[in-house]
Amino acid sequence: MTSNALLKDWSPQPFLLPPFKEIQVNDYKPALEEGMKAHLTDLQAIIDNPDSPTFENVIQAYDLSGSLLSKVSGVYGNMCSSMNTEELQSVQTELSPILSRHRSKTYTLPGLFEKIDQVHQTRLET
Repeated sequence: MTSNALLKDWSPQPFLLPPFKEIQVNDYKPALEEGMKAHLTDLQAIIDNPDSPTFENVIQAYDLSGSLLSKVSGVYGNMCSSMNTEELQSVQTELSPILSRHRSKTYTLPGLFEKIDQVHQTRLET
């Protein structure tokens, strides 16, 4: 079990809200790094899937990819906008180029566009 509040299960929280009282500024970097890693793993699974590309195994899987990153990024973005302390600004300065590189990498993974394009090309066949 992790001590990072951003990586814990939020289901015990009312309305599945983040455990704001437990979140520490030093939780963001490792949680976002874990989220980026999981996101790339999700996308690579789409690329590596040997089945014929379909809406479900490409587009739907793409849409669902990166759920951990989305969850953590949502909290991070809101806290940066609303509680932007000097300590959090320092984290932003460090993570901004890392998050930007991650986003660029997700758009340029070899084989991903080809899978999406295959689904697009066959969209009228079903």
